[in-house]
Amino acid sequence: TCFSWLDNEDENNNNHSNGEETKRESLLASSGHDAKIRLWKFSTYLSTTVIREEDDNGDVQELSGSDSDDDEAMIDDLEEEEGEARLVISRPAASSGSGSTVMTTTSVSLEALLLGHEEAVTSLAWRRQRHTKSGGKEKPCLLSASMDRTILLWMEEDGVWVPISRVGSAGGILGGSIGASLMGFVDAAFSPDADRIVGHGYGG
Repeated sequence: TCFSWLDNEDENNNNHSNGEETKRESLLASSGHDAKIRLWKFSTYLSTTVIREEDDNGDVQELSGSDSDDDEAMIDDLEEEEGEARLVISRPAASSGSGSTVMTTTSVSLEALLLGHEEAVTSLAWRRQRHTKSGGKEKPCLLSASMDRTILLWMEEDGVWVPISRVGSAGGILGGSIGASLMGFVDAAFSPDADRIVGHGYGG
């Protein structure tokens, strides 16, 4: 089994100190012996600050903050936007002595199922997202290596994840002894500047 995380750096830098609702997204790629790659989307939503205090009878009263109906609508929006949510987790993210609380809700859903390898996937790696000349970011690109003696580059095209490049050969020799080389790739990675890839088998 192998995993690789991709975080949205811009959205992760959102500042919640002003009490505004913010949202960030991350992608988790996972795979294993079934030769299938699954992309899981983690959508994290920070709710508005809630202020509570105790009255004379010791009962807790909510003075200001997010309404429960708004919270339920927010969860519904997450599920509708990302597809069927496999898991929804709500928890306090921070609190202070003044009674304020920031709630975090995370929705986990299956973003895509990537089919292209015929044997066990041994390695997954996301390409470092570089800035384009227009100031934006390159689209996410996933690198996968497999025991089927291929390395694939995956990218989203028109809303569908497809292999844009294939490296390796079903009958190729990967180096080292013949017995080891025929077992396939065991690892692959991008170069630090993200413009080259390298992969190796058991023979090196």
